Amino acid sequence: LPILRKDLKINEIKKKLKQLKIESRPFISGNMLRQKPYQQFGNYLDYKNAEFIHNSALYIGLHVNLKEKDILNLCNQLNKL
Repeated sequence: LPILRKDLKINEIKKKLKQLKIESRPFISGNMLRQKPYQQFGNYLDYKNAEFIHNSALYIGLHVNLKEKDILNLCNQLNKL
């Protein structure tokens, strides 16, 4: 479940997920140029879109055995933010 926010609420979402004991990860890989093997290809700050996604998005994996009510509960909790 990808989540992308244009405002600064991504940290609130991360905090809420932690409270709910739901694991999250950076969206796909974030800005790859922040990782050492890719730094030779450019300055990560020059890639505004990748940096925006790196700072404003996250990914929640949805386990195949999740019940619909659990997913709806998660959505309700996130919508409150």
